[in-house]
Amino acid sequence: MVYDETNFLRAQRDAARAIAARCGAATRLIWVTAPEATARARWQTNRRASARYDVRDEDFEQVVRRFEEPTEDERALLYDGVSPVEAWLASVGISNSHRDCSPTSW
Repeated sequence: MVYDETNFLRAQRDAARAIAARCGAATRLIWVTAPEATARARWQTNRRASARYDVRDEDFEQVVRRFEEPTEDERALLYDGVSPVEAWLASVGISNSHRDCSPTSW
């Protein structure tokens, strides 16, 4: 199962892991990185194209301002958002049975 959410605060990620643990589910954090300028450009491109849900200006700015990078103990898998998804998944040992997977759907 994939839980696709911003979870830009450590407390949000901890809460999600706690829910999974109560349900007996294992978790892995995938941190998709992008320079702020790239994220802003993609946000504005999406706003014009309406390919995905539009993020309000104040919400985007809050994430930029308050984002807490995953710490070492969270054991995040780092994805650069550029490498081919299938190759990256294989390189980190994740089987992808969903063939319509792209970084923009994460």
